[in-house]
Amino acid sequence: MKVLVAIWGSTGDILPSLAIGRELKRRGHAVAFAANPYFQGLAERAGLEVLAVGERAHHEAMMADNDLFDAQRLSPIELLEKHYFPRMADFHRVAAQAFAAGARVLVGGELGSIAAAQVAGVPWFKVAASPGGNTGIDSRSDPLHPERPMPRPLRWLAGSGRGVWLYWRLHHARHGLWRWPRLQGEAAFMTDEARAFRVALGLRPEFDCAPREALCMWPAHFAPAQRDWPPRMRVCGFPLYPRPQPPLPRAERRLVVITTGTLAAAQDAFYDKAVAAFMRLGRPDLQALLVSPNQCHIPASLPEGVRHVAHAPFDELIGRAALVVHHGGIGTAAYALAAGVPQLMMPMRGDQFDNANRVQRLGTGRMMSAARDSVDDIARTMARLIDSESVAARCAHWRERTDAETGVRQAADRVETVVAPRRAGPRAGGALAAAVSGSWR
Repeated sequence: MKVLVAIWGSTGDILPSLAIGRELKRRGHAVAFAANPYFQGLAERAGLEVLAVGERAHHEAMMADNDLFDAQRLSPIELLEKHYFPRMADFHRVAAQAFAAGARVLVGGELGSIAAAQVAGVPWFKVAASPGGNTGIDSRSDPLHPERPMPRPLRWLAGSGRGVWLYWRLHHARHGLWRWPRLQGEAAFMTDEARAFRVALGLRPEFDCAPREALCMWPAHFAPAQRDWPPRMRVCGFPLYPRPQPPLPRAERRLVVITTGTLAAAQDAFYDKAVAAFMRLGRPDLQALLVSPNQCHIPASLPEGVRHVAHAPFDELIGRAALVVHHGGIGTAAYALAAGVPQLMMPMRGDQFDNANRVQRLGTGRMMSAARDSVDDIARTMARLIDSESVAARCAHWRERTDAETGVRQAADRVETVVAPRRAGPRAGGALAAAVSGSWR
């Protein structure tokens, strides 16, 4: 079976789909990976054929966007208009060529490749990297954490799904909404430009392409399936790729890892406060390692015991840490849970808040705010997380229940259910590229 994996976004968005593609390749399927050339090395190491979409500079420009983690200055739609929509037609063109060349299933996808799959009659599997990062995966029983810090007097509500439900009820009532707002799914991202794009392909202007299944790439103990989730949601498990190395014993861990992932834009305050809080600990037995591709966000002068690297392999690094201080990214959180390492999370945008809240519910970390919490408060929380025996016990408990292989294996199993012959060719009005026999291009 020929499989197309197509994805746009950060490394945290890319890796789950890449890991599924790698597993399908291991099982003998032909897998091509369509993404920005920035990720070519990752895809080639996974053994996948690379179909480049756009130029490396496009992704680097997004990484360097100082408004990226400020929803007040760059709304979700504005982010897409600035960084994704100029690439949408390129994704469609590459995907259409792959389907014309025999690809029978789409894994991951974004608006461009999903439209190509819809035109070609090819099923697609949505890859949901986190509960809060995929519009439409929400529940009235266990709502997502709001995409901002809760007011301090109300933070206790985040300790359970029922508490977050009550918070949202109060929030909606305050704004005169007595019914729970209807979830929009991918339709929330449809702009005039996206609608015109679909019409040109002979499709309805509004998004009307449901996935064969949505592969939820987290375990049930992180976010269990809810009765009011959309149909065909499959909770699989974390896609831990590369596979994490065995962690060091707790007594041998000497690192405090401080990172905001790969899309590290305009995060000076995060690193300034994290470094200041680490120094306030007064722990000469520990060293801090700052991991960020953007040197400009790192304090100009680092104190003794603190150093900076642009990149580090998290599959090896996290298991050596006594504490991980991060932005609430799902990939970092998953590696820390798999290694049994406590986490201090200071989220800034989007699903980071919900991820951090779910880690906090498990008892393995705390959520704070780089903007609102003081250096002293952050330092005290660091010390408690490092030294607490109860936190260590919870970390060990969930480490034993976080398997490194189950998620990707179950996701690949679901993709392999597409075994029926490919349906008839493209609809009238479709703009598919000509097939090239024996090739993806």
